[in-house]
Parts: sequence; C-alpha cells; structure tokens
Amino acid sequence: MPTLRWHLPHWLRVYPLQLPLFQVRRHLFLMLVWGALWAIALGKIGIGLGVPAVFYDPRSGAYPTFWTTGAWGLAYGLFVIAYQLTTFLLDGYHAPFILREPYPLLQYALNNALLPLTFWLVYLHTYARLHAADPNFGSQLVGHLLGFWATTIGLLWGISRWQRDITGFIRIGLLTSRDFLARLPGEGGPVSPVWWYLTLEGRFKPTFRGPWLKRSAQARILADLHRKALALELLLLALIAAGGALQTLWEVYLPAGAAFLILCAIVYMAGGALSFWLRYQGGLAMVGLGLLGGLLLGTAWLEGGSPAYGLSYEGPRRRPRPPQPQADSLGLVACLDAWQKRQEGPAPLVWIQVSGGGWRSAFWALSTLQQLDSLSGGLLWKRTFAISGASGGLIGAALWRELNVFFPHRRWNPTEPYRLTQDALNPILSTGLAGLLSPTLYYRDPLTGESYAKGRGWAFERALVRHTGAFAGRRLGDYADLEKTGQCPLLFLTPTLLPVGRPLLLSSQPVSFLTRTGLFVELRALVPEADRLYFTTALRMNASFPFVLPSVRLPTDYPTEVIDAGAVDNHGELVALALLWQLRAALREKATRIVLLEIRDLPPDASSEPPGPTSSLQAFLRRLSGLYTSFAGARGLFTSLTYEVLQASYPLPVEKHVLAFHPKRGPIPPLSFTLRPSDQQALQEALRDSTYIERLRILAQQIR
Repeated sequence: MPTLRWHLPHWLRVYPLQLPLFQVRRHLFLMLVWGALWAIALGKIGIGLGVPAVFYDPRSGAYPTFWTTGAWGLAYGLFVIAYQLTTFLLDGYHAPFILREPYPLLQYALNNALLPLTFWLVYLHTYARLHAADPNFGSQLVGHLLGFWATTIGLLWGISRWQRDITGFIRIGLLTSRDFLARLPGEGGPVSPVWWYLTLEGRFKPTFRGPWLKRSAQARILADLHRKALALELLLLALIAAGGALQTLWEVYLPAGAAFLILCAIVYMAGGALSFWLRYQGGLAMVGLGLLGGLLLGTAWLEGGSPAYGLSYEGPRRRPRPPQPQADSLGLVACLDAWQKRQEGPAPLVWIQVSGGGWRSAFWALSTLQQLDSLSGGLLWKRTFAISGASGGLIGAALWRELNVFFPHRRWNPTEPYRLTQDALNPILSTGLAGLLSPTLYYRDPLTGESYAKGRGWAFERALVRHTGAFAGRRLGDYADLEKTGQCPLLFLTPTLLPVGRPLLLSSQPVSFLTRTGLFVELRALVPEADRLYFTTALRMNASFPFVLPSVRLPTDYPTEVIDAGAVDNHGELVALALLWQLRAALREKATRIVLLEIRDLPPDASSEPPGPTSSLQAFLRRLSGLYTSFAGARGLFTSLTYEVLQASYPLPVEKHVLAFHPKRGPIPPLSFTLRPSDQQALQEALRDSTYIERLRILAQQIR
C-alpha cells in the first residue's frame, strides 16, 4: 500500500525542502540546538534578563561596532559549517547523488541551506529593526556580512578543495541504479520522496539516475571529510580557549552571542560524532551525554568558587575580633554627631533606600538622586545620613556618593547614568562561556600578594571601573574616615548569606550591635580582614543575581556563600529600620524628623514580565523564578509591617517617600546588566515627566 509520501506534489520532492524534515526525524537531539537558537532569536526565553538583547546587541560600548558584529558573523559562520559537516557525515550515504558530484560538501551545503539561511535572514531583519538608527549602522552591517559570508564560503570552499579529486574515486568502479538500491539499508521499504536536488550550476537534477559510486568510494570520501571535521573541532576548541584567556588578559571581550554560537558548534560536532559511532543507540547516548554535560557545565557555572577579592584564602585562618557592640554603637553615634555638624541648625535626617533591578534600577536611582540633589541645591547630599539597598540600585547610589566625594565636578553630570549602564552583560556571559573551556587566569593583589581566580565576577568589576572611571582600587575600609568625619553618608550592603539565609552586613563601620537579635550576620564576625575587601567586590556580592553573576565563596572554616541582597531584602529596609531603632535615643536630640526616601525601579505590585500570552517554556521558567520572587515579596510584607510599627512608636516623625519608575510606553527595560539606547530613553522620558519633576521639587522643599 503506498504511503503518504507518494502523494507529495513534485515541488515538495526537492532535496532542499526534505533535508530539514529528515534531520528532525533522525537527529532530534542535535536539532534541539537549533531550537534553542530560534527560542532566543524569537524572544521566547530570557526576555526579562535581557538574553535576546545581548544576542542582538554584540556591543563593546554604547553601540555595536564593525569588529563586534564581524565577530558575531564569524561565529555564526563557524556554527553553520559545523552543522553542514556534521549532518553530511551522518547522512551522506543516504544521498549518493550528492557524493557523485565534483564537490560533494559544497553541493550538500547548497541543498542544506534552508534552515541556516532562514535563521540568518530573521536575525538580520530583527537586527536592522533594532539598530537602524545607530550612527554607525552601515559599518555594523558590513562587519556582520563580511564575518558571516567570508567564514562560511571560505571554509566550505577550502574544505571542498582539500578533498581528493572525485575522478580518483570514480575510477574505482561504477554501479547501475538497481545494483546501488540493492545495497541500501532498509531494502524493500518505501522509496525516498526526494526526486530532485540542486546543483552548483543552479539547476535541479533528478536523483534517480546513475551512475553510482561504490560504497567503498563513498566511504573514502566521508572518511576524508571526517578528518577535516576533526580539524575544525580542534580549531573551535582552541579558538574558545585562546579567546577566553586573551579576553581576560586584555579585557577585549568576545560578544556573548558569538561565544554561545561557538560553543553550540562544539556541542553540535561532539554530538554528531557520538551519534555516528553509536549509530542506533545515538539518541539514547545523546540524552545521557546531555544530562551529564548539563550537570558538569551547570556545576562549573553555578559553583560558588568566585573569590571575594581582598580577603585572605591562603594560610591558616585567623580568628576575627570579638564583637564589641557597645564600642560600635558609640562609633555610630559619633558618625551621627559628624552628620549633625554639617547641618545648619535643626534638620531632617534622610535615609536613602534603593531597590534592586540591574542597570534599570541603577540608571533610575542615579538619575533621580542627581536630579533631586540639583533641585535642592545640594541639600540632599548634606541631609543624607545613610544609604542601603540591593543590586543595581545600590550600585547607582554608591556611584552618586563616589562622585560627590572624589569627582565633585561630575556629580550632576547627566551623562553619568549612561556611562554607568553601558553593557556589562556581554563581558560577564562571554567570560563565563569561554571559561568553561579555557584555562583559569589569576589576579595578584598588590597589597597582600595573594592570587585570585578571575572569572565572571572579575569581568563585571573591571567593566564597572572601566565604564564609570571610579571605584578603582578602593577597599571597604577606605571610606571609614570619610564617614566618621561626616564627609559622606554611610553605606550598608546586605547580600544574602547561605546557607542560613540571613543578610550579611558589609559596612565601613563596625555594627556588631545589630547582630544581637540574630537577624543579621556581620562580615567582620566571619573574617578578620573585612576592611581589605575591594569595594567593587562588595557591590558585586550585593548584586550576585543567580545564573548571571556567580555566588561568592567566603574564606571561612565551614562552607558559606553570598548571593544577591534581593533574595531577602530588595530595598535595604531591614538594616534601615533596625539601625534607626537602635539610634532612636540619639536621634531624638539631633534630627527634627526621619525621611525615608525609597527609590524603586518599578512601582509596588508592578511586574516586569511582558503582557500577553506566554509559551509553555516561558511559563516553566516563570514558575522556576516564582519561588525566588515570592520569597522576596514575603519579606517585603514583613518589613512593611515593621515600618508601620516604627512609625507609630518612634520618638520622631517618620515619613516615607517612594520615587518609582512608571513606564510611559513600550516594553519595560529588562532586569539585566545591559540597557539598549531605547531602554535608556524610556527611563529618561519618565524622569522628564512634568508630574515627576514637580514631585521632586516638592520633596526638595520638604528636606530643607
């Protein structure tokens, strides 16, 4: 009985249309690599974290360049070559009509171009839509086209020319059509639906006409290509290893999308080799290898091996100093006295609380603080006693403090938020991807001589220093005297300590009296050299969002790791409420009222998830992240209740002002360490809103 394939129209029986379907049926697990690429390209996964943005934004500065887009095109070309070689080696014996041609690999690639070309056109269309307004769009496009086509055509042509002359194989002997079909696997089954294939001359030729090569001749052709494929895979491994080492040395990073494509090419070729050697068990072996590889790579990616730069990991552990709550409390009162001396008479005390939210929150927090400080004539800086918060928001607030202290000529410069929020996600992800296969490099601390492994954390800290021109070489203890003398506000970082799940207090001032209730753990109680911690590392510890930045391993006798502050307290409210309560007696004499200024990247109860229906994959990922966000939300309810109790029982009036980013139109900027110019423009439009500016003017009058 004839099968459905007999009823296909003639135009569907061409090899270019049948090849993708054939590959999905035979190599489903290999085709899942394409599935992952399509999911990223179509924005089906990682939207909130900015993964598609990084894929379409191979930046090294404000905009992509000729070199970064060229690197992406080169990487995609390498992936396409890996795809063509792998599938041809796996299934070439099913296409004897291709093997008899002068350049079989070129012939096969021409017929197998539908999937890679479609993906490339979709990518190019989306890229042009996103970047057409860039001032250097022309050079970006030229770099991309040169990188992709030069790599693809050059390698295909080179590999094909390196093969022996096809006439040498033909001389081995010719078979008739019937003789060849009798030797095909599965004799007696339905005839192949492929009737026509495309030649290099641009013509369609029938597949069912001989002459045919002997199987021995076919085997020799494929064996020769196997050697070329092995050489290409070794080249890819060397490229990713050398790139990982060189980018750590020179801080010139391969775009994350390019690194991901090269890794996909390596995975594709390794999976193809496994399927080739195991044949019928290839699918099962691919599942097992995928699970094992995912476990190993996941362990390497998520392992809490990132060091805290400045702390001592070598030699015997020194015991930290015993807690001195009384002395530490008096030290904070001394800081309060220094703050009071800066005021011209009775004044309100301002405590700034900033939310987490990656560069979205960093841009919003820094811009709001600059704008409010400017409207108040610098009074906000004078009135602020302390700053607390999480993730990107605290990085923005910390830069505001840094500019006021060390770069006063830049403190109101409107370009500072743009400098801060330049792309840092490409260096982070590129370093992480390349680090899976490249040797580990080390940084030597000039103060202690201790060596630390570089990695994603190092890439983030270097990007932060490079973009802002600030924080270079500063350590946590360097701010202690500035805070004691009232030259700058105190700053409290509260990353989450694992496995206990409590806030870890990082501060230039000792605050052991806050740990008596058991709510907090102070870094000084764990390591004696806490003041030597690099300040950029402290900021990173406070912003170690899972899967993006690695958790930080502390040099303690028992395993301890540190992750993002938002896991417990996303606004720095716990330390603010606890410290204000501890200082209530002293504050009664030194301030007229307490002003809690909460700067948020989104309004309360707002969600950064895109509206509309979601795919099953998005729903699955949302459920995975739901535990994290729900836990943080539950903590927020607790602190809200505590604030109400504090407001009712405090000896001074306590007022709270919330300055939140309200998106005007378009998609919400992602929760990520990258912002596109359109994202920055959306934030800037909200800052220029007349209602928001008027609210800032009123608030500037209230803190006088």
